[in-house]
Amino acid sequence: MPWNTIRLMALISYLLGAAVVLGGLRQYLTSDSKIGLYVALAIIVVGPVEDLLNMIISGGEISEEERRYYMALVNHLTSIGFLVLLGLILRENRL
Repeated sequence: MPWNTIRLMALISYLLGAAVVLGGLRQYLTSDSKIGLYVALAIIVVGPVEDLLNMIISGGEISEEERRYYMALVNHLTSIGFLVLLGLILRENRL
């Protein structure tokens, strides 16, 4: 299996995510707009927060059915959080 390709894609993903988060925080800290903060939070929610929660679930001593349930729950909750933050970006942009 081409695991080196997967590792490379993961590295690129983390680097791009970090760049977007830092750029968003910089924009938030240097302007009156909250858009940069919302962008940074959106990336954090669907990136490291989702990954951390899924790692905790995967490492727990629960049945496979419960594991699938909780991982689906995390997926949907982080997606909802991401979409709420995107909605806040659109709302902020109208102001």
